[in-house]
Amino acid sequence: MTTGAWYQFNLTVSKSATTNVFDLAGTIYEADSAGIVGSLFSSYSSTATNAGLYTDTSVFASIRAQGNGVGVIDNLVVSQGAAIPEPSTYAALAGLGVLGLAAARRRPASTQA
Repeated sequence: MTTGAWYQFNLTVSKSATTNVFDLAGTIYEADSAGIVGSLFSSYSSTATNAGLYTDTSVFASIRAQGNGVGVIDNLVVSQGAAIPEPSTYAALAGLGVLGLAAARRRPASTQA
């Protein structure tokens, strides 16, 4: 893939005839900014097994466009990155720091003999 280029990504996930197994099929086509689809860039097919999703009727995902029915996802990046701490982690560390300062201030002054 080329930075700045346009691509059309299609993914189909469907229940297979085998219980708990899904069929996956994906294609990537080269496209232009007007949405004109060009040649096939890549294709993929596989299966996935998941008993919980297979029987769940409320699981869904969609991308919906209004107006002319054309949807666009811009600057999509899918990658595995380093773990980033949650904001609550920073809040907990700050709270511990404040408790440490409070404990240090409450310590009785040393007496000299």
